[in-house]
Amino acid sequence: MIEISKFKDEISGRCFDSKLEAIESEKKYKDIREAFAFYDEAETDSCAFANGEYSVQRNEEFYDKLIDGIINMVNKYEPWILKSYKNGITKEYVKGYSVLGRFLDDSNSPLYKWWSIQANICTICFKEWGQLYYTNHCSH
Repeated sequence: MIEISKFKDEISGRCFDSKLEAIESEKKYKDIREAFAFYDEAETDSCAFANGEYSVQRNEEFYDKLIDGIINMVNKYEPWILKSYKNGITKEYVKGYSVLGRFLDDSNSPLYKWWSIQANICTICFKEWGQLYYTNHCSH
């Protein structure tokens, strides 16, 4: 038997072989958490929210701040995605059910959570729904 040492990022819970990797991960997750600190998760029954029984009303300023945060964090922490966009990532490439979500999900990025939240917000009336289905069928 041999003993192995791992280093755990206390924010994400991920384990790493080196202390440096864990420290860098903690910095990244802390930065992302702070970038979206304005997001107030509604005190809700998550099952009812997810099943479209109600939505949370947001506004355009909130939505723009969320989109800008995603763009900034993708530029900072997922630069490999940028090569797929000739002129960089703009709001139009983030909003709604965009291919950016595929990049973030496939790479297990912590930014996928924030992309999913923006995808659940109606771009017309800014209601946040618990699922994309209800966003796509929003009656405004």
